[in-house]
Amino acid sequence: MAPRGQRGRWARKLIKQGMKIKDATKEKVDILYFPGCNASYVPNIIPVAEASARILQIAGVNWGILGDKERCCGSTAFRVGAVDWFEDYKKKSLEILNNLGIKTMVTACAGCHSTFTHNYAGQLEFEVVHIIEYIDKMIQEGRLEFKKPLNNLKVTYHDPCHIGKYSGIYDPPRRVLHALPGVDFKEMRLIRENSLCCGSGGGIKPGFADIALEIAKHRMDEGKEVAGADVMTSCCPFCELNLDDAAKSRTDGMVVLDVLQLVNEALGD
Repeated sequence: MAPRGQRGRWARKLIKQGMKIKDATKEKVDILYFPGCNASYVPNIIPVAEASARILQIAGVNWGILGDKERCCGSTAFRVGAVDWFEDYKKKSLEILNNLGIKTMVTACAGCHSTFTHNYAGQLEFEVVHIIEYIDKMIQEGRLEFKKPLNNLKVTYHDPCHIGKYSGIYDPPRRVLHALPGVDFKEMRLIRENSLCCGSGGGIKPGFADIALEIAKHRMDEGKEVAGADVMTSCCPFCELNLDDAAKSRTDGMVVLDVLQLVNEALGD
């Protein structure tokens, strides 16, 4: 387990580069960005937090983070049955979050989103949205302008269980992908309510890594064979980490990226 003192490290490079990132515990913000554990600590997922920050900045959003004061939402503890641990996580998080005076919390982590919207339901004094919903809304409002075509990139989308089956978030990521210039987006066969799990959920990845990898390989095969994709994209760090493990065993160059990374790229310099 990584120390909480390093939880805000992902943002330090951006601040050194001149980005203004507010401390939501010290400055008034409308939007709290909650990266979650993976985007705070895992090297492969930190670029998702960086992309989220840049998108919010370009859109002119009054936003901030908790940095080292952010606590785990408790999703993993809850899903492996450590309910007492989860309740402790929740109690401490509520004490921090409900004192911020924010209107909205956005997160790019599907697990955090489903935990806050379902397991914290009725106890939060603000709305919680997945950042892909927020980006979809900003695109429709004309607040984001895409300047860099993505060179006929062949892309497919994997529906994460946590924002798909749990929360019904199916259209926003697809609208965003269709809005990106130069993206050739095609669907796989099993999508939306019928989408397959990536193999990472429910404790399968840590407990049965070989099974998780085989499930992910099957999903990557579908992305290539049915959609002809060079990029498998999603909105969940757990999905992306497991699918990326499967991608590393391929020889066709197929890669895994978060939708936010594509959005960030299409915004240009």
